[in-house]
Amino acid sequence: MAVIKLISPIDGSVYAERETHSVDEIETLISNARDLQKDWAERPIEERASLVMRAIDALEDMNDDVVTEIAHMMGRPVRYGGEIGGVRERAAYMAEIAENALQPTEIENSDDFIRCIKREPIGVVLVIAPWNYPYLTAINTIAPALIAGNAVLQAMRHLAMRYREDFQAFGCIPGTAEKTRAEQRNAEQEKFGFELQRADSQFRLIR
Repeated sequence: MAVIKLISPIDGSVYAERETHSVDEIETLISNARDLQKDWAERPIEERASLVMRAIDALEDMNDDVVTEIAHMMGRPVRYGGEIGGVRERAAYMAEIAENALQPTEIENSDDFIRCIKREPIGVVLVIAPWNYPYLTAINTIAPALIAGNAVLQAMRHLAMRYREDFQAFGCIPGTAEKTRAEQRNAEQEKFGFELQRADSQFRLIR
């Protein structure tokens, strides 16, 4: 099994090592995410949003560790305090607008027709966060995807493991899973035939 090594820009040392998943393991992760997503989507929007925000609280509690990790992963000085302020602001906004934003839009309500546009979860969302703002950019998709009732596959395994242990503590684990960039390429190009499309600076999987 291949091992991905994270070389710190601070001193050139190996800061972290993560084993890649096999294709079979990736299939299992995606299958589990699809199965668990159905139960997650059954929860009320308010409950999903509340659990996501509780997970953000927990992430803030571990911010000292996260700041050090970010410094080693991409060289940002610890004096800047990490990304939790922006992470919280963005997640809170998504949680605040979710109830209204996800309501059906009525097009017609007459004696002849009732027409509306319904917002339904798309299933499994793939999040690919860039290296320079790994938490801040990841939450842009993780929070709205989970609140809307989707499951999430997170690239960058070290980051995914942090989010996983955080969200697991508050019952959000039905919407989370993890994989590495190498695994993501295997899943996209060789095995699963998903189409990756970019919309509003976010990546999502379209079945």
